[in-house]
Amino acid sequence: MKTDPMRANPLRPPASPRPARAPSQRGPTGLLLCLLLSACAHLPGQPSAAQDPTCGDPLEFYAVTSQLPESDAAGLLDALRQSPALPCGRLRLALLLSRPGAAYRDDAAAASALQAFLQQPPAGDRAAQNLARLLAEELVERGRLREARDDLQRRLTQAEADNADLRQALSAAQQAPAALRQRLQALQRQLDQLKSIEQVINDKERDAARAPAGSPSPGTEQRP
Repeated sequence: MKTDPMRANPLRPPASPRPARAPSQRGPTGLLLCLLLSACAHLPGQPSAAQDPTCGDPLEFYAVTSQLPESDAAGLLDALRQSPALPCGRLRLALLLSRPGAAYRDDAAAASALQAFLQQPPAGDRAAQNLARLLAEELVERGRLREARDDLQRRLTQAEADNADLRQALSAAQQAPAALRQRLQALQRQLDQLKSIEQVINDKERDAARAPAGSPSPGTEQRP
């Protein structure tokens, strides 16, 4: 009688089931970067970006990339910079570079990318063109506000310096009356001394005028 090899041997313990193999996982950040980069680049044999009628949803791209850590966003930024000929990549690059509060924020580079995009936009994507124009106007307004802030800061610094000078002048003015009184007192003493000398001279001249002719002047001795 043949033994069924599939039948379990009662003398052998049942084989423990193999642990379920965990499905291969790709890091969420790496997967997200791949998805984002797939929207910016085309595989060989696919239509070029210039022929692509749309850039997808740039606002969705901005919303997703805003949740990325700084390091991953910087990696995506480098990838976009390596494909400057793709019009939609320029728009996405501008969206990343203009992100408020980001360490890699560069409004000047974002404006340059937008200018290049608007010079050669996807013909069939009016929404992306309108968004690019809106963002370009926003960058211009940011620059105007930044210049106004810098001008106000310069004025504030100058006003603080002028205020310090005024305080110093006021302190000197408050100390001036005491110094002026001392100067007036010194001049008064000199004037009193001059009056005393003048009085002595006048007395001598008066005595000399009263003395008879030929008599010695007061204070002088007649020689034999």
